[in-house]
Amino acid sequence: MTHGLKPRVAVVGSFQNGKSTLVNCLLDDYVAPTGIELPTTHLAATYAYGELETVNLKQADGVERSVDLDVFLRESEQGRLQSSMQACITLWKPILQEVDLVDTPGLDANEPDTHLAMDAVEDADFVLFLLANQGLCQSEKQALRRVCEAGKPCAVVINCKDQQRWDPGMESNLVIGV
Repeated sequence: MTHGLKPRVAVVGSFQNGKSTLVNCLLDDYVAPTGIELPTTHLAATYAYGELETVNLKQADGVERSVDLDVFLRESEQGRLQSSMQACITLWKPILQEVDLVDTPGLDANEPDTHLAMDAVEDADFVLFLLANQGLCQSEKQALRRVCEAGKPCAVVINCKDQQRWDPGMESNLVIGV
């Protein structure tokens, strides 16, 4: 189910498995809120290509508002954005010319977050599962089963969760290894 001309890639997994950190890595910028040991992402945020940086929040009742990216990040990290909202962030990033990325809530954080993540799985053209180096939780098994039953293409990435937050400016990210 391609949305427009570009495929929609959902980044899915349990809370604190590094989904938002992976989105930040792919976009080479801090644009997805991250947290330590607490569920941070409570709404599905779609990252799409745009010449201007915009963040549009749409509530369940249809009311929309635009905010700065800094406000979006702060409100997300403070838990002030409702799971019933939708966020569309447009950024001038080359990868977003090819795909739309969807950062999802954690599958096992709570029931509303799990439901939103499952909806993103259903709506995606490709699912990128981010799993920790531990056993699968029930929600992860259920989501993987849904993807397989629907015949959706997917990839599984195992995150070692080294507890260090990714930062695009870190010296280790600026050095190209051989």
